[in-house]
Amino acid sequence: MATVSNLPEFEFNFDGSYKSSKRKAGAGAVLWVTMPGSSTKEMVWTCSESLGKRTNNEAEYRGFIMCLEAARRFEIPKIIVKGDSKLVVNQFNGSYKVKAAHLVPLWTQAMEIAADLVSIEVLHIDREYNSVADKLSNDGDCNITTSSFTVGWNADRILGLIASSPVAIEDRTHHQVDAVETTVENEVDQDEVVGAIATSNAVLPVAH
Repeated sequence: MATVSNLPEFEFNFDGSYKSSKRKAGAGAVLWVTMPGSSTKEMVWTCSESLGKRTNNEAEYRGFIMCLEAARRFEIPKIIVKGDSKLVVNQFNGSYKVKAAHLVPLWTQAMEIAADLVSIEVLHIDREYNSVADKLSNDGDCNITTSSFTVGWNADRILGLIASSPVAIEDRTHHQVDAVETTVENEVDQDEVVGAIATSNAVLPVAH
């Protein structure tokens, strides 16, 4: 396994939403950075994407893929990705098999991008800890598509943090795309009612 030392912690959150009343879906992603020696997460990048008519699970996958694409684009070698979709998290980690035909291309795309990263950990969190990504996904289903850095951050600063950190890479972590076999229980497409609205300066509780 790859050893990456003295890097800031890069954490992505993702979410997806579908509004049956609007017949529209959206996806959201957010990147947090915690500097070495600090316990404070700083939000540095957000993205929302309007998807049109898609299922909720397709929207969740798109939010997840947005995180992986950003990690590859910013050349971040080690990431943690958190989301409240048990289906996406467990399918990626291999706990659930993929059967639904419309999800297979999205799962395959996620696995292929992840193979380009040195280290990735994908975790499930409760929705209360995912309010920023949730808000961004709801912006997406309202036809709002954005990608932006918070004040003081840009791609060059992220690349600079990585370039200035001692990184020892013993090997690369590869996620092999396996043949799709059996069923996934509880694979449900449904409208999600969201309550928490977060601002761009939100401070989130720490999920354990």
